[in-house]
Amino acid sequence: MVLRGDVAQLAQFDTAPGASPATPMAIIARIREVMQQASDLGEAAASYAEEPAGRGRVGYDPVLDALATTGRGDQPVRFVVDDSNEAFRALKLSQDTGASVLLAGLANPTARADRMAEEGRPLLLSLDLPDALEDEDADSTASEPPHDATRTFSYESLDAETATLQSKRRAALERVESGARVLDSLGVAFAFALFDMKPGEIHGNLRRLIDAGLPEDAALAALTTDAAALLDLGATMGTVEAGKMANLVVTDGSYFDAESTVQMVFVDGHKFEFATVAPP
Repeated sequence: MVLRGDVAQLAQFDTAPGASPATPMAIIARIREVMQQASDLGEAAASYAEEPAGRGRVGYDPVLDALATTGRGDQPVRFVVDDSNEAFRALKLSQDTGASVLLAGLANPTARADRMAEEGRPLLLSLDLPDALEDEDADSTASEPPHDATRTFSYESLDAETATLQSKRRAALERVESGARVLDSLGVAFAFALFDMKPGEIHGNLRRLIDAGLPEDAALAALTTDAAALLDLGATMGTVEAGKMANLVVTDGSYFDAESTVQMVFVDGHKFEFATVAPP
């Protein structure tokens, strides 16, 4: 189901094996160059359209023509970023080129949350969380005291070193799981995006974010109203109202309750019921 076309241009800092540009700095330089070329071409085309007599026709380049709208800020660039460093680079590009950048991905947004709040910049937040710690890992992390990671270890301190690594892993996981809560507390608008995660992981990952402090109302908005607004689809979806598209999930309890089950789904107004089967 295509809801809207030409939503945004897509960019990321990934490199291709054996291809140029091959480094983050080279990618940034290439993006600046292409966007400047698109801006120049757009200005030349506008000038020619205003007064074509006696002037050479401006050539057409499909890539630069598509990017001309981003340089004017008419169409956003959805920048897929993996970490806070890439987020900083994307925001700096937005500042330098005038492009309207919408960050996407960034499973741990805490490091850039203050700047996003200051600039009023929304985020498509990845729901693809790292694997949760197993119970025995969490127990060992809690029971063992932090170990001095500056020491040179030997086989005699293996248990202490393992405890230190588990403690660091737990802290990193907590930062990721608390990212949505931090964004909500700062008033940063965000919507959830799936990226490469499996549909069966959605409910469990949402539950982990809520357990880390994200209010259920904020989680619901990131799935519905805020998601529709960020994609400029609020006029047709995002809320349950007469005249809007009926894409609904009906459960027998709170959607975020671990025990609730889906009873029926409406897709564009068409109802699909689910039969609940008790486990053998």
